[in-house]
Amino acid sequence: MAPKDQISHYELLDLLGEGGMGKVYRAIDINLDRPVAIKVLTDRMIGDPEFLERFKREARLAAQLNHPNIATIYEFGEEDGTAYLAMEFVEGKTLQQLMQGRGLAFDDIYFLGGQAARALALAHSRGIVHRDIKAPNLMLTADGNLKVMDFGVARRTGDTQLTMEGALVGTAHIMAPEIIEGKVPGPAADLFSLGCVLYEMATGSPAFSGETASTILYQVAHKDPVPPRELRPDIPEDLEELIASLLVKDPAERFGPTEAVAHALEFPGVPWEPPPEPVSFDPEDATMAVDETMASEIRSSITNAGETPQTPSESWVRPMSAVSRVRTGYTGTTPTGAPTVETSKSR
Repeated sequence: MAPKDQISHYELLDLLGEGGMGKVYRAIDINLDRPVAIKVLTDRMIGDPEFLERFKREARLAAQLNHPNIATIYEFGEEDGTAYLAMEFVEGKTLQQLMQGRGLAFDDIYFLGGQAARALALAHSRGIVHRDIKAPNLMLTADGNLKVMDFGVARRTGDTQLTMEGALVGTAHIMAPEIIEGKVPGPAADLFSLGCVLYEMATGSPAFSGETASTILYQVAHKDPVPPRELRPDIPEDLEELIASLLVKDPAERFGPTEAVAHALEFPGVPWEPPPEPVSFDPEDATMAVDETMASEIRSSITNAGETPQTPSESWVRPMSAVSRVRTGYTGTTPTGAPTVETSKSR
């Protein structure tokens, strides 16, 4: 389907990017005279009724997330066989563009990491799991604040080839081990991904890497990354401990809840007090079921990678100590403000 210059009351201006799901345009809301980003789904996606229904449902849920660190979803619509999602247009650059293969100042890691965690905390309290927290999905605005992009974007199940050869190329290095095992992702899966992002922010290198998606997935499932201190000796001990606690393979042992992670980044050294009635997460309420065919292929592709999993005694990645959990002990540099971001137009 050839793109039109206008969809509903949105005038399409520039193509910002495209992927397996569709194309994203910079556009103008003619009725409100405001810039927006429009994601136009491909014919292939529209032709899958189950996927389209899930996409609508997740868009409705995500549209209820009103938070300064979440890119707002305005509307899902269909017109003349075209399905689209209207979102907040964020002017700035991605975290990936900001890093450019280099680690960030520790103040910036605390500040930006805290904003990402705070956005996730709200989503998790509503039973919404992002499932794709990575540097390209974290935008830095012109004033240096962070916005989490792509909430409410359903991931299509039942498309093994696309997943193995396409989507996983940019996602495998932040995919939680429980997802590789075929389990329904909960909030802990997002926290694992956030731990991967914090690792990259601190060291300038991804926590897990390899030439193929299967190689990376094997690393995620069975290996620990190089300790951050070996790549950046001056990393605060508390920050390294936090990263380690988020990269624990077992989601039940991973540090959380999300509110505690946000607090640890925002207020180093200040104990966190849990709310009287913490919000529980029921896997039955998850907005996406893991496709078992896809999960089986992922598992089989990494089983015989020719390496031996690390034993616990070799690992620097470990659950946060009991003392640290009580005090949420962070003695590193207190965040002082937002990093400076040179403005460029992006979604």
